[in-house]
Amino acid sequence: MKSMLVRIAIAGVFALMIPACSAREEFGFGVENLTGTMVDNVAINYPGHSIGIGALDSGPGAATYSGLVGRIPDAVEVGWTSQDGVMHAYPVRLKPLPPPTNTSYNGTERQLFFVIQPDNTVIFLNHHPRCTQ
Repeated sequence: MKSMLVRIAIAGVFALMIPACSAREEFGFGVENLTGTMVDNVAINYPGHSIGIGALDSGPGAATYSGLVGRIPDAVEVGWTSQDGVMHAYPVRLKPLPPPTNTSYNGTERQLFFVIQPDNTVIFLNHHPRCTQ
């Protein structure tokens, strides 16, 4: 009887560990600027993290930040400073995440892309802005 209780307890511990392990993954962010002018101080912020991207010229091409490991946040704030000195902060909801596509990965790392639009809004893409799903 005692050994059965020990087995049940061990099985319960492993069952609790599986969701925690599966929720962690390797991921990175990409940001593309389509405002028509250079932007500065681009950053992606979420609780406990501020990922500095820096300055971005306008046009096709995303600057990326890779190598993050952990739970992908439910939401982030994409921030930047426009040429006229105005600081922008745009909240972006990430969850629920759409299923990954064949263009969502750089090796084994999931890539999440944000595109700063000409009207200073931000769209979230589950794939590189220049790739079709």
